[in-house]
Amino acid sequence: MNVIISQAMATGLPIVATDHSGFPDQVVDGKSGAVAPEGDFAALAEKLLFLIERSDLWPALGRSGREHAEKNYDSKTLIARQLECYASVLSTAGERRSDIMRLWERRWTEAEQSAGAILQDRFTVEAYRRLSALVTRPHAAVLEAGCGTGRFSALLGRQFPRARVVGIDVSPTAIATARKVAEALGCGNTTFEQADVFALPFADGRFDLVFNEGILPLFSLESTHTYRDAIREMIRVTKPGGRVVVSVPNWSCFPHTLYKWVLPLTGRRYEYGYEKSFKRSELARLLSDHGLKDLEFTGFYPSYGFYRLAGRSRALGWLLRGLGRLTDSLDGPWLSRVFGFQIVAAGTK
Repeated sequence: MNVIISQAMATGLPIVATDHSGFPDQVVDGKSGAVAPEGDFAALAEKLLFLIERSDLWPALGRSGREHAEKNYDSKTLIARQLECYASVLSTAGERRSDIMRLWERRWTEAEQSAGAILQDRFTVEAYRRLSALVTRPHAAVLEAGCGTGRFSALLGRQFPRARVVGIDVSPTAIATARKVAEALGCGNTTFEQADVFALPFADGRFDLVFNEGILPLFSLESTHTYRDAIREMIRVTKPGGRVVVSVPNWSCFPHTLYKWVLPLTGRRYEYGYEKSFKRSELARLLSDHGLKDLEFTGFYPSYGFYRLAGRSRALGWLLRGLGRLTDSLDGPWLSRVFGFQIVAAGTK
């Protein structure tokens, strides 16, 4: 309706309108036309009669309305404003992604560890146990699309020596660390290269297995590149009949979910920037929406949420570690699948 009003004003005719919605912002009573209260038919009739009787006012009212339309509703002006808006959004999103890349590059630099420490870390052991369980055969070609320290690529390369394993990451520091880890394990069948998960430098249908851990949650649906884009690119380079495996933070791991929820309330930011936790139903919908079939789900390390919090709270550290040990004692397939720190999901292309 606002478009119709502006088009009518551009003709140079005086306009009669009600004070509905944004009409009063366009038609100014007594200056570019006449405005009556919405729903007041008597007042509207009075305004119409007034203008019919005062035709001498039409040129001035029409001229004012046309000037308003030319100034505010010219197509060139509107397109320029729209382009400015798009550029602002893209710039903000681009800055956000750059922030993510800088954060993780700094993390890999500051948290430099030996290959032994990386491979012996309990998180690595727990995660790999679940990830490798979803590898149903010694795949000929494997891609880790966002490898970080390369621990999982290297471990797969060692477990499946006939496979060709490739790990990619945007961080040159991460790639350097990954090569050290693979060298420590003697994985001659595992290579690493710097590349972007949103623009994988591989042909369609190149790999039998494409996987990553903790990559999708870094990108929201408001980012320039979203986790949906990452899934699409992973599927693109997967062979028909091949598998796509992702591991993401579990929304039902309540210690970790509550921790991320409480932090902003205390004026602090989550140390890893943006991170989305997924519900299992949400992850299932994401994978099935992109055509993956025969979905499988598992999880791991439900106590990790307590142990992470224990390292960040002196006052409650003893209690949180106790809850972590209790969770370890109760852990089993059901507890890990439902309340694990991460959900691991696999689907067939």
